[in-house]
Amino acid sequence: MGIFSRISDVIRANLNDLLDRVEDPEKMIKQVILEMEANIQDGRGQVARAIAAVRRLEGRIRVDRATLDRIEKTIGRALEHGDDDEARDVIRRKMEAEEAATHLEEQLVEARARAQKMKTDLRALEDKVQEARRKRDTLIARKRLAVAQKDLNTSAEGFARAFRRAGRMQEVEDRLAGLEAEAEAYDELLFENGGPLRALKRKALEHDVEVDLSRRKQGRPSGETS
Repeated sequence: MGIFSRISDVIRANLNDLLDRVEDPEKMIKQVILEMEANIQDGRGQVARAIAAVRRLEGRIRVDRATLDRIEKTIGRALEHGDDDEARDVIRRKMEAEEAATHLEEQLVEARARAQKMKTDLRALEDKVQEARRKRDTLIARKRLAVAQKDLNTSAEGFARAFRRAGRMQEVEDRLAGLEAEAEAYDELLFENGGPLRALKRKALEHDVEVDLSRRKQGRPSGETS
């Protein structure tokens, strides 16, 4: 009966809820259908065996009823012949046979109910498989659409990050260009006519000229050190 316990779990389960809780609905739906189809095959075998058990019980009960009819006739003949002892023995056998027949009839009621429940569960599982097959394409399309949307969102976020990085790079370039412009302007201020560095440079040049001239007068080559 384990297979029908699993079938009942599947029947009670909501297929959409099962698929919403997994990462790969496409793989899940295919696996669910395969398991359901396997359960249907097992279930059909168990239903067939349950129906066969019902048929066997029905056959045994028919035999027992025929036996009881024969016993009843035997009792009547014993009474006709005035054989009370024989009648008592046959009546005793009949009561025992009736008790056994009653037990078989109780088993038959239970077996019929069990077989009917199994057939009902099997039909419900077959309906579930049909439902899963109908939903399979739709669910797979939903999954693929969700993946595509996720990829699109990921790409969009990547583009946004790239644009943000490009914007920051431009800010750095603009800042460096500003610093370079400031440096150039400062150089112009320092070295233009009248600027302090310009005067120092000119003074140093005049000093070097005088030193070179003095060496030449003393007969030493320009650039020679004493």
